[in-house]
Amino acid sequence: MAFVPDSRYKGYLGPHTTPAPLNDGAWDDFLHDLIVGISGMPGDKVFPRWQSVPPVHPHPDVDWAAIGISELSADWQAHVRHYPASDEHPDGYDALQHMETTTFLTSFYGPNCARNATVLRAGFQIEQNLAELRRANVGLVEVQTFVSIAELFKQKWLGRIDVPIVLRREIRFDYPVLNLLSVTGTITGDYVQTDFDTQEN
Repeated sequence: MAFVPDSRYKGYLGPHTTPAPLNDGAWDDFLHDLIVGISGMPGDKVFPRWQSVPPVHPHPDVDWAAIGISELSADWQAHVRHYPASDEHPDGYDALQHMETTTFLTSFYGPNCARNATVLRAGFQIEQNLAELRRANVGLVEVQTFVSIAELFKQKWLGRIDVPIVLRREIRFDYPVLNLLSVTGTITGDYVQTDFDTQEN
């Protein structure tokens, strides 16, 4: 079912195409670049955790990481505010904003897995790194407890450190709710009934 064009029409409203929060592949790419940037690991050694065709694991002597989102939650009650005009929407619009919490897991492998996990955790305390998050309307909630897990691969135990990271970000959508130009109606009380039309005042 298609959305109606704007609030002049009866039916369901959808958001404008802009602004649009990072989602799906774009959000995954942001998280990948975040881990690469703060940990200092090569970009081609940080892999999505779940892929339709799983890649071959690097050699046990190679440092690498796997990342993936494990949980998404959002504030139930969003903030909605009407704006009378903008360059893009001269007839007004409703701006919806709520906060979303993302928990994603970074698993480090290789002979330096503990060091790489520690560098990542420390890097999240550096203001210049956090500034990169804020440019995307993202904030760090916490880097949770490391979990050390040995993983069996080709009859060999590989060292692995899991690092859960919790981020919070703004989700914003603009909806085509136009300015209210006039209203007609009737006010009814115990002793009075009055018709009104704002265009006549």
